[in-house]
Amino acid sequence: MIGFSIAIVLSCYSSLPAAGWLWCCAVFISYFLPLCRRYGVFSFCLGMVYVCLWGQWQMSHRLPAQEGAYDLVMTGVVTGLPDELSDRIRFELQVDQEDVTPLDKLRRVRLTWYRHTQSVQPGQRWRLSVRLKSPRSLVNPAGFDFSAWHLSRGIDARGYVRSDFVPELLGESNFGLVWFDRQRYELSRWLSSSDFVPRDIATLQALLLGDKRLLSESQWQLLKATGTVHLVVISGLHIGVACLLGYWIAALIQLPLVIGRIQVADLRLWRVFAGLLCAIIYAVLAGFTIPTQRALIMAVAILLPPVFGMSLTVWQRWWLALLLVLLVQPLSPLEAGFWLSFAAVAILLMAASRSSHAGFWSRIKNVIGAQAAIFIGLLPLLLLFTGTFSLISPVVNVFAIPYISLLLLPALVLLIPLMAVDLDDVPVVIIHEMLSIFWEVLGWLSENLTESWLVTLLEQRLSESVSFQTDYVLLASVGICLLFLPKIVSARIFGVFLCLPILFAGGESIPGKSFKAWVLDVGQGLSVLVKTTDHTLLFDTGASYQGGSVADGFVVPSLKRLGVHSLDWLIISHGDNDHAGGFVPVYRALRPGEILTGSAEWRVKQLDGSANYNISKCDPGRRWQIDGVAFRFIQSESVIAKKENNKSCVLLVENQQCRLILPGDAEAVVERQVALNENYLAAKYTWLVAGHHGSNTSTSRIWLDWLKPQKIIFSSGYNNRYGHPAKQVLQRVSMQSIPWLDTGQDGAVILSAGKGGCTTEALRHVKWRYWLVDSIRQ
Repeated sequence: MIGFSIAIVLSCYSSLPAAGWLWCCAVFISYFLPLCRRYGVFSFCLGMVYVCLWGQWQMSHRLPAQEGAYDLVMTGVVTGLPDELSDRIRFELQVDQEDVTPLDKLRRVRLTWYRHTQSVQPGQRWRLSVRLKSPRSLVNPAGFDFSAWHLSRGIDARGYVRSDFVPELLGESNFGLVWFDRQRYELSRWLSSSDFVPRDIATLQALLLGDKRLLSESQWQLLKATGTVHLVVISGLHIGVACLLGYWIAALIQLPLVIGRIQVADLRLWRVFAGLLCAIIYAVLAGFTIPTQRALIMAVAILLPPVFGMSLTVWQRWWLALLLVLLVQPLSPLEAGFWLSFAAVAILLMAASRSSHAGFWSRIKNVIGAQAAIFIGLLPLLLLFTGTFSLISPVVNVFAIPYISLLLLPALVLLIPLMAVDLDDVPVVIIHEMLSIFWEVLGWLSENLTESWLVTLLEQRLSESVSFQTDYVLLASVGICLLFLPKIVSARIFGVFLCLPILFAGGESIPGKSFKAWVLDVGQGLSVLVKTTDHTLLFDTGASYQGGSVADGFVVPSLKRLGVHSLDWLIISHGDNDHAGGFVPVYRALRPGEILTGSAEWRVKQLDGSANYNISKCDPGRRWQIDGVAFRFIQSESVIAKKENNKSCVLLVENQQCRLILPGDAEAVVERQVALNENYLAAKYTWLVAGHHGSNTSTSRIWLDWLKPQKIIFSSGYNNRYGHPAKQVLQRVSMQSIPWLDTGQDGAVILSAGKGGCTTEALRHVKWRYWLVDSIRQ
């Protein structure tokens, strides 16, 4: 069982399914070797075979990445809750298998319908003209893996509804889980039309339906600051509460039988079944998402074995739950929730083995001790997966967990049905007051506890210590396990010493006179981080779009994963959205010391807003040196910049070994002026980030002849509609035999300039995942 689980976990971080036949041979060989069966080699090989078959089966349905887009007419049934925005709607379509199309292996697709003219609801059967592509994700040091997310949920393609065919509504289907989706949709509409205020509606949608889209930015910030996201968005805790509530209800129903001493079958069996039934209903109500599936499997694995007379210890049941979760969803280890939920249960089991239940104060002490144990035990995992944590969360959760689980959720179970029969407004008032108490107390705790300079210092120090320092995190995890062992003083002391490195470790160290740059994968846009020994600079922020930005999803998380929690310089090359769209979230998260831009219009627009930004012009010829690395703006003053692109700052970063040029979107006219400027000596440059994402208007022949770059990096979107990098540019590059990388195909590119030389590395070539292999440029 352990070897099987380890095999599935390892497969999430490799390309092992490509060699599935080798593992089949290993299964047969290890089966006949007693030593292999004894030490888990057989179960490990069996796990590899399972994950190989599962991965190949899933990938066989996926739209091939290298074959571009497909245009076709398809029919299918809408599943899940559609995500309706102001100008578009996103939904999932279960494809009719009887359709004879070149894509007959597709099971489910995720579509966007721009400027939709009709309402889309779960259960509706549509015939649509669509353009489909393979699910693809940006690859950066941190950020959401959309490709793995699609694969784990059986979504084989993504695309949009085309306007060349009138969408046709064919009817409705209530078969299987679609019926539950329809009920979720009706409940969502009913809540939205109720008398609750918007904050209450957003909270109820999250608590009852797992729909967190209506939560405002301020609510998210408050939940993150207090470490209570898991309480509002449906998680394992909610499934556990539903299970416990069903168990109690069954116990109350059976109470007369117990009092009357009526001989019936095992009463405990029916209580467990009632608890599991309530948990299943709640999980389906929440959309049967992967987190709810995981919690439900854990409940089944822990509760059912004793009922059926299986003598399994709690730890054996923990391992059984882990195995079942991995069998149902082998990609679960990619999600932080998988590790956090199983680690939390394990910590509670260890804490419970040492707790005492004698007396009221002992129980209070056990509750507080359990919160402290969970906080300490999950701290390394939170740092590893998110790079952030809330130091005040143990204090907040002592109030919030009992309030949500013992008061609010049971009250909703009783009061929501009363609202449905329209008795009076009393249920609305009660629910509103209970939700107000929750949010107001959270706000008060956050405001008063986070003002401490010690809390802020410790949070920042611990967050800075996890920049790729996974070895420190693993040491701390082992140390924490030793702390939770029975009272063996020597083991606990050793555990304390193992935890110390994570407190005093710094981020990734860059030697003096060296620098490191990350050309981030931000789609059709640009964002480049440059780090020296003690300073950081960000050149552009990527694009924004309705409802978010690339900066929120990838730039800021990547910078924090790299140990960057503040910026010394933020340079916005010019005002176009694909370079400046993420300015606000970057400023809010990283508070740059100095902001520079080449666009006077963009600067005026920002200063006209309510924020008091300190924005300066990137003056040509300005130069500064820090940590042995020189920075210099080399755009020419003689160019009359009528186009926004030609207002771009052109930055040179250099040390004794390497030179990096960042030209923004500067076109050939600017390149020519810089090349002919006598103040800038011709030299051989190491890296050039191609201007304007590889457009034919930039990266001219005179520019290449003057720079003589050793490598060119294009920051463009994969299969973008502009055709970047342009064929003419690639021809000019190939004529000079210059190797190149494209973030759209190769992921984020890491440039290291140190005493050992100038090295280049593409993250998509390093992050070997079998769902990414087909999209790597050969």
